[in-house]
Amino acid sequence: MATHWFIRHGDFADTLRIAEKLLKDKEDLIHKAVGWMLREVGKRDVAVLEEFLIEHCRVMPRTMLRYAIERFSEEKRLGYLTGKAAVRVNAWFLYLLRCADGSLYTGITNNVPRRCKQHNAGTASRYTRSRLPVELIYQESHASRSIALKRELAIKAMSRQEKESLIQLER
Repeated sequence: MATHWFIRHGDFADTLRIAEKLLKDKEDLIHKAVGWMLREVGKRDVAVLEEFLIEHCRVMPRTMLRYAIERFSEEKRLGYLTGKAAVRVNAWFLYLLRCADGSLYTGITNNVPRRCKQHNAGTASRYTRSRLPVELIYQESHASRSIALKRELAIKAMSRQEKESLIQLER
């Protein structure tokens, strides 16, 4: 409940950190509250919610998970409840990183948190390895790898000013 104002204003980081810390909480009311807040995140950016669920659905308390996925289609809900969605959700993400030197890096992945950790560990890209740390500043969800690759190409063709405008539209 304490992060609802931030969620309404597009800032999900604290909510996701708190949700991650409460995954092992024993109280059912906490599970309901966290599931509700995750659902609120999903109302504003389903890609962010799905990233969190892909990583955590197998260890989430069932009540928390059910509240979080309440607005999904029956097929998608079943995927998360059985844990099959954690293996592969048909989502690919285009992402932009801001490097320590201020430059922008564009890439695609099917798991943004994992890829960002790889970038910051210096194991994802030669370009970002020498410009650490990097910060995730933008992402889009796409139905397939092919669509994400085409969008990546289009964004790489943009000027820096156009990329900055795109980033600002999301904030």
